Amino acid sequence: SIASYYRKSGGIFLVAAQYDSKTGKRKVVGTIGLRRCEEKDVQTGTMEVFRLAVDSQFRGRGIARNLLEAIEIYAQEQGCFKLLANTLTILEAASNLYRSCGFHTERENPLGAKLSMTTFVKTII
Repeated sequence: SIASYYRKSGGIFLVAAQYDSKTGKRKVVGTIGLRRCEEKDVQTGTMEVFRLAVDSQFRGRGIARNLLEAIEIYAQEQGCFKLLANTLTILEAASNLYRSCGFHTERENPLGAKLSMTTFVKTII
């Protein structure tokens, strides 16, 4: 399962859901994952954010920010003090979100003539 994949590295996978009281069903409206990618990440206290996504109908409601805050708390509880997040430069809303949540650009990696990946980093206490 997705959850066990993230737990194997000491991470977590969260979903944000909307409950429909008429149908009694829940709809997943957002996701985020957090994990250590390599053994050295344990030694350096680093964890990486993955799969941050919010359904387009639910954007602008603070869901992504809340998911980021939740994994930051979890990361601190795991002894992490550095978060990494990667996003394509064309995804301006994601880049703006990371910056507004205290991340700063660590590097940009070109992926072709018109596309690059930005790595954001945040030190947490």
